[in-house]
Amino acid sequence: MQNDLIFAHYSLKIVPNSIDFSLFKIELVDNDNGNTIFQLLSIKVRTKKDGWEKITHFEIKEKSQDAISLELFINGIKTSLMKINIQNQSIFVDLVPIQDRIEWVEIDLNARDNEHFLGFGERFDSIDQRGKRITLWVEDGAHASYTYIPIPFYISSNGYGLFIDTNEKCIAQMATPDEPNIVSIRNPASSLKFTIFVENSTKEILSAYTKICGRPVLPPKWVFGPWKSRDWQTANQEGILEDIQKQKDLCLPSSVKLIDARWETAYHTFKFDEVKFPDAKKMIETIHSQGNKVVTWITPWMAVNNEHDPNDYYYACAEQGFFLKDEYGNNYIHQLGLNPMLVGSCIDFTNPEAIEWWQEQIRNLIELGVDGFNTDFGEQVPENVIFHNGQSGKEMHNIYPVLYNEITLQAMQKNNKPAVLLARSGWHGSQAHSVIWAGDQSSDFSLNSGMHTAIIAGQTAGVSGFPFWTCDIGGYFGNPTDEVTIRWTQLGAFSPIMMLHGAGKREPWEFSEQTLTNYRKYAKLHTDLFPYIYSFANQASETGIPIMRAMALEFPEDSHIWDELCENQYCFGSELLVAPIHYSFSRTRPVYLPDGKWRDFWTGTLFIGGHEISCRAEINHIPVFTRAGAIIPMLDPSPLIIDNSANEKMQFPSDNLKIFIYPGQDGIFHLYDGTMFTWKEEKQVLEITNSPTKRFVSVRMMDEKTGHKFIVVENGKQIETDPTNLDGEANFTRALVSNESVTFSLVSGN
Repeated sequence: MQNDLIFAHYSLKIVPNSIDFSLFKIELVDNDNGNTIFQLLSIKVRTKKDGWEKITHFEIKEKSQDAISLELFINGIKTSLMKINIQNQSIFVDLVPIQDRIEWVEIDLNARDNEHFLGFGERFDSIDQRGKRITLWVEDGAHASYTYIPIPFYISSNGYGLFIDTNEKCIAQMATPDEPNIVSIRNPASSLKFTIFVENSTKEILSAYTKICGRPVLPPKWVFGPWKSRDWQTANQEGILEDIQKQKDLCLPSSVKLIDARWETAYHTFKFDEVKFPDAKKMIETIHSQGNKVVTWITPWMAVNNEHDPNDYYYACAEQGFFLKDEYGNNYIHQLGLNPMLVGSCIDFTNPEAIEWWQEQIRNLIELGVDGFNTDFGEQVPENVIFHNGQSGKEMHNIYPVLYNEITLQAMQKNNKPAVLLARSGWHGSQAHSVIWAGDQSSDFSLNSGMHTAIIAGQTAGVSGFPFWTCDIGGYFGNPTDEVTIRWTQLGAFSPIMMLHGAGKREPWEFSEQTLTNYRKYAKLHTDLFPYIYSFANQASETGIPIMRAMALEFPEDSHIWDELCENQYCFGSELLVAPIHYSFSRTRPVYLPDGKWRDFWTGTLFIGGHEISCRAEINHIPVFTRAGAIIPMLDPSPLIIDNSANEKMQFPSDNLKIFIYPGQDGIFHLYDGTMFTWKEEKQVLEITNSPTKRFVSVRMMDEKTGHKFIVVENGKQIETDPTNLDGEANFTRALVSNESVTFSLVSGN
């Protein structure tokens, strides 16, 4: 007991071997039930001379109520100092070298047979990282173990989270087949810091981590409408304006026009190519007049002597020392992407003059009318370059995308512009800076690189602190088939952000009529769901809990959620369960419904959970379920844009709502504007309180019955109702309600 640290209802026990007082383990115990949550089994260090050696002895240097320092020995030689400090319900551990010859530090943790692991960034292979050997290194890849956004943080199903506080190329072996009961963290440095989070739930662990790494500011509303780009290889002003007009003519909701690569005179001049874009300013003004925003593609490097780019801007920046250097002080020129002909140099974001120049280019584009930036790449820093701050590329490689996005973000903030970045790469700390997207998938149903990997990526990004995520509908590489486009569109509708993007045909009107109809249906649904999505976006910016949620995050006590089937379904907010079809030639798919009552989102049909069901999924249908008691708010009437437009002919959103109630138990929904919706199952009453404005509310009951009618009472008086919503759809009860308490009481249904 003299070595224990007691906090909340936990004990951190430092347990010596009773025979020789060697360091055997450090364990975290829940005092309420006696369960061991976390066990540190050993600490090892590696030197060139002796290789790996295990700490054999410890002595307590000092101890207080919430901290302890241990001197660590190997065969009688003092090697390291271990500082443990407890703050709230987080345990901060710092392994500090006493000897200067240590090159690696390793900690080995116990892994139970049934223990699972979430996190480690946006992954593309699986939700559960058990059995994986993970290299925490920012890489240009979206398959297998490669990822643009590795994050040194994971959550154990045993009830703890662990943040590895390093920027090094750290290796994590998560109960691999050769050591199934060991989690091994190896850091290529003489020291190692890590934090253990122990909270009451998986969500609280994630929230505790995001409090450290940072949470993104709530993006402007327009971010959550549909986005569209064109194939960068052929995009020009005429095509982009055609997109805007076609979307309007075909009644396709739209919110953002993403202008992809090759819009400049060269990589990078930050000047629109006047051949492709003869009047960029007017083009942007036209896009804005149609209620859309403009996001342009950028990268953190400049090309030199590219086949199309005799880039004078490169040489001007090189002369001013804006690029990364080799060991001799020369500009470091290297391959920048998959194309071996694309070579150049990365911007040195530790050089104050380079930062000032970069931010000036960003501000110039903002003044032209650009609303946001697609910050692509960021993974290309070679290990042997030298930065302005004296650090090597090896030391800065993982941090580089953090600096790249942070400095770009700051430039936007200085212009008093809502700062919107769509980033591909990242590291710990990137969570606070941007929306992210899943990078480059193949335009197919491949399990290794296609739509399946995007479903995994959205969930793993969420449990790593990135709540605002999207992917390329149809994948990036190649021209998707109609079936791939249809199914990926359905996934996009139930993603935080819906985006058509890729190197190839992505225009819905260039596909079959069925594909166009499908896109219109789901782009409309995604736009209609704005009040629901934005409410969870607001929560995400405050708590770090994502919109797109792995089943293991939403139902951590259910052992079935670790089955392979559940990796391809997820919760969208807390109320919806989505099961995308990510394969060909089948019109059914199995879905696991956790315990409780569930209803079909589309029909209201009741299901009892706790088992797997088989769902019919025709080509135009994606299986979606709601919890019983769910209250789903949508826009009424259905708009074509999210942002209010100066163009009075554009149908933009109002404060009016249509409310879908899925009965079966009590429910509650907190709208982002403060309005509270409460469904009382026993009384069959919907209460609306705290509404900040007067609005039409159209309510529909979603169950097996039809012909539902409600009596609406405000301030004790019954008020007039209409039997349709503002789009003229039947089976609703509509009333004009004020900011007083209002009740919709069910009176009939057949």
